[in-house]
Amino acid sequence: MASSLIGASGALNTTSPTSTPSGTETTTQVPGKTESQLPPKPYYKFDVKMTCSGCSGAIDRVLKKNITSPNEYSVSLQDQTVFVWGPAASLPPFDDVKAKIAKTGKEILGTKEEKA
Repeated sequence: MASSLIGASGALNTTSPTSTPSGTETTTQVPGKTESQLPPKPYYKFDVKMTCSGCSGAIDRVLKKNITSPNEYSVSLQDQTVFVWGPAASLPPFDDVKAKIAKTGKEILGTKEEKA
């Protein structure tokens, strides 16, 4: 079972039960997000290069047309992230959402698909 702690910087530290060859546990940080701020699983996370409100607005407009209820999304210019989440049965395919974001011309720097 994984345990989580909020570090001094406010970042979420999640410790995996899997040990490395040296016997220490591995740790993953999600910068700028605490456990309570992450969307419920399943969710998609995209690290997107956005330099202004026009950039984040372009992504917002595309997602507003393509992400329908009960699914939700958030675009953060400050964190340079886009989250899309909802029930697994209604969530659009990961690659479709990625293609919609890419179509805005914004550079996708990283992705993560977190399954339920």
